[in-house]
Order: sequence, then C-alpha cells, then structure tokens
Amino acid sequence: MKGWFSVWVILLLAACAEIPGKAGGPSALEKRAEARWEWLVQGKVAEAYAYLSPATREVTSLEKYSGGIKPGIWRSGTVSKVSCTAEEVCSVEVDVKYAFKPRGAPILESVTALKETWRKVAGEWWLVPNE
Repeated sequence: MKGWFSVWVILLLAACAEIPGKAGGPSALEKRAEARWEWLVQGKVAEAYAYLSPATREVTSLEKYSGGIKPGIWRSGTVSKVSCTAEEVCSVEVDVKYAFKPRGAPILESVTALKETWRKVAGEWWLVPNE
C-alpha cells in the first residue's frame, strides 16, 4: 500500500509540472498570450493575427480578422488565470484594460476579463477564437 501511495504522489507531481503557470515564472503559454495582447495594444493587428492557430488562419484571412479588430482602444492585456482541460488545451483568462470615449463625455477606462482558448500544436501554443 505504501508503494502505491508513492507512485500516485510521483504521478501527481509530474502532472502538475506540465500544467502551464504552475512553475515559478510565467509559462510559455502566458508569455504568448500576453505577447499577442501587446501587439493588439500597439495596434499591430497582423502580428497579433500570427498567434491564431494554423487551422484558423486557413479559414480566416488577415483582412477578415482585421475587420473585427478595433485598434486603439486597448491599454493592456494581462493573464490572470490559466486552466487546462488537457495537456494541449487550456483556457486563459486575460484582464483587458481598455478606454473609450462616449459622445459628450470624457474618456472612460475599464477592465474586463476575457476567456481565450489556446491549443498546443506541434509544440507551440496557438489561439483558437471562440465564435
């Protein structure tokens, strides 16, 4: 019985080591998600488009993607939570700070939490848009 317990502990520790964000610093997934948001903050939509999964880019042109993006409103995007349903599929919660100006009012800033789905393909993390 004692031997089985040791095996379970080792398996559990190994599984946790593979989950993004469980180690001391930001995971590769967190870094990619935040890098994509940094491109959006800078208004560089083509660079952000490059983070979409290869399958998504096959069916969504840069022009179509760009048409749904409104550069200039985002101030920052920071990963607040990563939860994985499988080794290669994770949900990333990003706190997005944005600004907008209603007619006749000063610029307003707000923060909202967005959930993104990321999938690991051939060793790299890619955004899979939720539609």
